[in-house]
Amino acid sequence: MNMLNRANPADPLLARVAEHAAEGEMILEEAVRRNPQDGSAITLMRSLLLPRAHPWQASPTADIPRLLNVVITGFDDFLRDTSPGFRRPGTLLLPMSVRIPVLAGVARVVRRPSHWTERLLPAVGDSARPALAGCLRALGES
Repeated sequence: MNMLNRANPADPLLARVAEHAAEGEMILEEAVRRNPQDGSAITLMRSLLLPRAHPWQASPTADIPRLLNVVITGFDDFLRDTSPGFRRPGTLLLPMSVRIPVLAGVARVVRRPSHWTERLLPAVGDSARPALAGCLRALGES
């Protein structure tokens, strides 16, 4: 996959989340600047790309239902259409088309972590749940 592929700003999902994505980018920059040791926002960014624990709750046409679809409705279909075969990379280097909705999801969750806790924790697999719970707790305390 070419990690430098460009996002289509006319895409309906990208247009819908553009403002939130800009906010998410500022949140990440501020979090790293304020406390580089606190990786909560980075953990959240990576967690939003985790596969859903309960795929039957997402679109049946999506290859791998993602946790981000809980926060950004329509992300699974968008990902299937723009980046078929996408697998979560081992780094934070994401295609721009994927990075934009991820940043928007970060902004939405960081603004109201307690609101999202009950929606996100049941949707993620058991092995990822403790890290995500700690991340959401830390975001709620900051």
